[in-house]
Amino acid sequence: MDDRNALLQDLQAKRESINRRSSASATSAIGLNDGTKQHSLHRDDLNGQVRAIVERANQHKAKRDELNAKVHAAKAKRDELNKEAHARARALQALRKDRAGSSARRPDRQAARGDPASRIPAADDRPHA
Repeated sequence: MDDRNALLQDLQAKRESINRRSSASATSAIGLNDGTKQHSLHRDDLNGQVRAIVERANQHKAKRDELNAKVHAAKAKRDELNKEAHARARALQALRKDRAGSSARRPDRQAARGDPASRIPAADDRPHA
């Protein structure tokens, strides 16, 4: 019976040792689980901050795109108006050129109207020297 008692005591000692290690492991697991919970709460908080920042960035991007579209439209309108203004300036320049060329072929307007200051004096109207 001594062998049985010795074997029984040995098994009980092993059981107690295993229970102590199991209890230590359970305590450690509880601590680790609490740490994991804290880390996940912190992660969720950070993810919420990131979502808010991304949302603001997307709003800024949408506003930028809207303003860029308005600038693009304004530039297109400016280009259209500049083309029209240049075409009108060329037409005006051509008209002035035509008028300048045709006035050189016509007699002087003031002389044609009989303006005494612009008329060529007759031979007997000239002062004698």
